[in-house]
Order: sequence, then structure tokens, then C-alpha cells
Amino acid sequence: GPEEVEMIGASQLISWYFMTNKQYDLAAKAITQELGVIERVTGLNSSDAAEAMLRLGSAHLNNGTLEAAETFFKRALDLYEELYFLHPEPDDEDVTFKHLQALRLVYTGLGNIYYLRGNDSLAEEFYSKVEQSMRFDYFNIAEFAATLQHLAFLKWRGGRVFEAESLLQEVLAALETSDTYGHEDHRTIATRNLLHTLRNSPEYRSAQKCQ
Repeated sequence: GPEEVEMIGASQLISWYFMTNKQYDLAAKAITQELGVIERVTGLNSSDAAEAMLRLGSAHLNNGTLEAAETFFKRALDLYEELYFLHPEPDDEDVTFKHLQALRLVYTGLGNIYYLRGNDSLAEEFYSKVEQSMRFDYFNIAEFAATLQHLAFLKWRGGRVFEAESLLQEVLAALETSDTYGHEDHRTIATRNLLHTLRNSPEYRSAQKCQ
């Protein structure tokens, strides 16, 4: 009923407050309670449930409880993939875009988990999904840059230094030509320094000799 819908909205605000203040345990508890209400109101196969599971995964990831984070991200992924790919809503662009954005957040969350675990192949798989998605749709340059930087780190760590260089060059060009950031933004400067570090690394110089 209306009271339970209001409870969901209130719980969302409470969990966002805790997340913003980095009180991830409290955020996880609030979202878990919210899921109980969602189960009664819209069911656990709804977009409300998917969104709550995404936030619960994020809370656990930020709290360092990676196993729980992975569980909820995967549950959110299953729901969002069904919502976006199996039951798209072409007449409602806002809903479709919201689902696509959520998928990107889930892919990024899973990529972060596997990156932290040192499972570079899985991390690259999920970061690549974000990259591909952003290339075919409107994207926020800062988010796009962060995704490419994640991929560059993985490729650098795996010895594919020229692939890493290419990605960092793309990030740098996007930031430098952006009206929002430009040449002197801290993100641009950090990317420029990272590219310089890569080109002066032993791995890069060794790779150059093998060309």
C-alpha cells in the first residue's frame, strides 16, 4: 500500500545518507530492510529490487566484504539484463537509459571486485563491457576516463604496455578537449603523469626493444 511505498522511499534516503557519510554497515542494514519491503510490494524481480541490490553490492564493496558484494552485484546483473535486454521499454527513453546506466554500475562493481582479487581476466571482461557500452551511447567523460584507466592498469600489469598506452592516450585526448575539464584539470594532469610513468617504465622500454 501507500505506506509501504513511502517506507521504500524513506529507506532509500536513509541508505544514501549512510553511503555519503561512509557508514557502509548502516547503509547495508537499511538497504536489507528496504529489500524486505520491496519483496512484499513489487517482488524481488522488479526494477526496485535490482536498484536496491546494486546499492547493497556497493555498500559491501566499499566495506571490503567482497563475497557479499559479488553476490548482490550478480543478482542485480541478472535482473537488469532481463529488464534491459529481454523487456526493453523503447517508448520510455528515461527508463531504458536508467537501466543501461545501472548495468554499467554493476559491471564496474564486479570489475572492481575481480581487480582487487587479482583476477585480471574477469576484471578486464567487465571493464570492457562498460567501455563498449559507453562507446555506443552518451557517456560522462569522467566515468569513461576512469573505465579506460582501469583497463590500462590491467593491460600494463599484464605486460601489454602498448595497449595500455593507447588507452591512456585516448583518455588524455578526451580530457584535454573537454569543455568541462581541459588541460589543467587534476584528472588530465594525473593522466598525463601516468602516461609519462608508463613510457619510462622498465616494462615499456623492454617492450620497445622487442619491436
